[in-house]
Amino acid sequence: MVGPTNGSRTRQAFSVVNGGQDLAPANGLASNVGSDCGSVEFTREEVEGLLNEKMKTKNEFNLKEKFDQMMKYIKRLRLCIKWLQEFEGSYLLEQEKLRNLLEMAEKKCSDMEMLIKAKEEELNSIIIELRKTYSSLQEKFMKEESGRLIAFAWAIMDVYEEHLFCIWKTFILEQSFVLEIQCFFFMYYLI
Repeated sequence: MVGPTNGSRTRQAFSVVNGGQDLAPANGLASNVGSDCGSVEFTREEVEGLLNEKMKTKNEFNLKEKFDQMMKYIKRLRLCIKWLQEFEGSYLLEQEKLRNLLEMAEKKCSDMEMLIKAKEEELNSIIIELRKTYSSLQEKFMKEESGRLIAFAWAIMDVYEEHLFCIWKTFILEQSFVLEIQCFFFMYYLI
């Protein structure tokens, strides 16, 4: 239990018991903090074995032997706890890095989403303007095309009228020539 109890004795946090170092550098999983034996790593089985270890002495009443075993056990427990704290610290740092990366990625995605929406609105307005321009150009084209067709039709009619006029003129000339000839023959016979 952490905090005051009925007595004056309180339980202190691991960082206080271990010399004020709560988290060691998280760049590796091995720890040599507070030990004279160098780099130490623990596997899951070693931690479970350490926690389940029972003290065995040759003589139950030999307190020095029990004390020595307990001191070795406590040193190993302290090393294990420091190693676990460092291991947890590295996980916490890695988790914080991943959380920051996730937040940056989410921010980037939301920014990209907003840019895409703005671009989509811009493109939609451009599409609307292009459709209006297309319809107005199509109307102008139809007017010009119909104007050209009408002008072409008038030109054809003018040519046709000229042709008809020429045919009519030729016909009239032929008729007048025939009439002159008939008049000439008629006059010739009368004389």
